[in-house]
Amino acid sequence: MPHKFSPHSIEKLLRPDRFGDLDICGLFRNMGLDLSMTFADIGCGPGFFSRYALEVVGPGGLVYGVDMQQDMLDALQGNIRAENLLPVLSSEESLQIDDGCVDFVFCAYVLHEALCAKSFLGEVKRVMKDNARLLIIDWDKLREEHGPPYGDRVSRGEASELIKGAGLRVLQEGTFSVTHYLFLATKGD
Repeated sequence: MPHKFSPHSIEKLLRPDRFGDLDICGLFRNMGLDLSMTFADIGCGPGFFSRYALEVVGPGGLVYGVDMQQDMLDALQGNIRAENLLPVLSSEESLQIDDGCVDFVFCAYVLHEALCAKSFLGEVKRVMKDNARLLIIDWDKLREEHGPPYGDRVSRGEASELIKGAGLRVLQEGTFSVTHYLFLATKGD
């Protein structure tokens, strides 16, 4: 069974220095997130990335903070107060979001935790509008002291095949940091 992040380590997820000087709002904008869009932060945890998404989509947009752990959603609601933030308790098999209603899906460090990444990405595709975007950031398949166990990690090649196998088209593949990759994909031509 893949390693799941423990809610007992929430403070690690909220450290302001977590990504150094990286401009998260700029990253989201460069990947296609814009004002008034609907954004789904899958595996949102306590809301580190949701906070930035709210800033980009503005008051006319909507951010779904989606997590499998109620403790994480409680922390999300404790950390961020916004009328356009909707916490959603979900499972990998059912994201509890309506079909085709999301403009931009974000999965940070979630793919390696999925019990069945293929069916998980199929569920992600289900909630995406036509031409919606999916941004995946995850751990490279490297042996290192921090992060998830090597055996749980999904290689770049595997991630690419899983994304394509879900019927999504890869727009961009890149390096997010020294030990993390990113994929931008779309549910459209």
